[in-house]
Amino acid sequence: MGFVTFVESYVVGSSQDISTWWYTDWIVVGWKAAIIGAYLGIHTLLTMTRLVLQTIILTPLFLRCYSIYRRFWWHVPFFGPILLEAGSYCLTSIPRVINPTLSLICEIIEIIFQIHVTELMFGHEKESVRIVYGEDCAEVDLFDEENQLMTTLVLSNHRSLVDYLLIQHLLMKGAKQHTTLRKKDVIYNYFKQRILKGMQVQFLSWGQIVKFPTLLFGFNVINSDENCFVPSDDLETFLKSTNQCMVHFPETNILTTELFLVQRSINSSKTFAVKYNNLLNPRFKTFVNVIDCFAKCTEIPRLPHIPIVTETKKFINKKLDDIITNSNGDVQQNAVVTHIIAHSDVKSNQESKPHKTKKQHRVRINSHIYDITIVYLRVKYVTNVHDHIDGSIVPRSGYQLDEIAPSLLEFLRPDSKVDRDPIITYVNIKRFDTDAILCLKDRHLEKWLEDIWKQKDLEISKVIEKITVN
Repeated sequence: MGFVTFVESYVVGSSQDISTWWYTDWIVVGWKAAIIGAYLGIHTLLTMTRLVLQTIILTPLFLRCYSIYRRFWWHVPFFGPILLEAGSYCLTSIPRVINPTLSLICEIIEIIFQIHVTELMFGHEKESVRIVYGEDCAEVDLFDEENQLMTTLVLSNHRSLVDYLLIQHLLMKGAKQHTTLRKKDVIYNYFKQRILKGMQVQFLSWGQIVKFPTLLFGFNVINSDENCFVPSDDLETFLKSTNQCMVHFPETNILTTELFLVQRSINSSKTFAVKYNNLLNPRFKTFVNVIDCFAKCTEIPRLPHIPIVTETKKFINKKLDDIITNSNGDVQQNAVVTHIIAHSDVKSNQESKPHKTKKQHRVRINSHIYDITIVYLRVKYVTNVHDHIDGSIVPRSGYQLDEIAPSLLEFLRPDSKVDRDPIITYVNIKRFDTDAILCLKDRHLEKWLEDIWKQKDLEISKVIEKITVN
């Protein structure tokens, strides 16, 4: 899909749909889009400024110019020492003060952005956009008994760019009583208490961990394919920083008619391939890497068998080390005694002083993994109703549900006095025990995710058949 087609389909909407908008709709949507654009522009400007400053001070040309600057003012009386000190202060302020401040401002913008954009999209109930929950929809619990955020994995199918904001809305809606969800509170907590609070939803998408639509993420989407994944090392470093709520789209791509037809054509020639009717094939690598990191954090071994060759090598090496150690035992013993005597005073002084141990971050893994099913349906009044079961067209008037991929502007559009076809957003949340899959092998994890996707595909088919329009 080209860039222009992508923007038309998922950001603006089709020309046929937006041609029916009133001027009041354009004013409201334009104002909301300007707010979102301001967030993106300011964040991009600050990020680029930080990267430019960080790069410039390390270039040989800059270091050479700074050396000439110091030599020149060194020989100038009176003003020379003052300007030398000023130049040195400015240079050291870039990595010590300026860049950390810019990073902090960007982080504040990212937190406020998620809160504000979610309010713009779903802050007020609209007749034109309705969220319908499944019968067995589970509640998402992201916090433990100590009111601390737990590291949680949320899976979801991918239907539109709106998915990012819809999932943020669902997760933040369940976290209202546990964390700060107002923009002014985020700013107040930092400037008054020097504490940066606010739950952020992280997305494992297109081989990156993202919480804000940066230019780097956009370039990565253009240059990558659907088989890209988040490396295990990046995930492990990320999880050790703080507890996170992570959302993963195993399909990677947004479901489109073109991709679905290509997938059906490829799978038709494969005997054992799963035939999906409403989903794209899930990719497993990122999901397996996340579970592997969860297992490491909880110290649960994922391999039930012992690698014989590796353990044999370790056993032989250990025995050889013992033989060498015993043969040199007397020499080593004398050396150790001398070392102990020489450093006994130092050791006693060190033991008398209290040690300040650095408090390490505790990774709290949620006991449940959540799976969200999302379907967007538009209610239309037609004269020729399409029969979804046998594919025929029945010549009678009535309402019909069509699966759609709504654009961002459609959800930003306010309600108007003129009746229009409403959008029904079906959401169902299921939860699964995390401990039950932490010890599984990679191929069993892939099978587990494949089974989840089969159930999701059947659920979407049943939902489309069951929903009735009165």
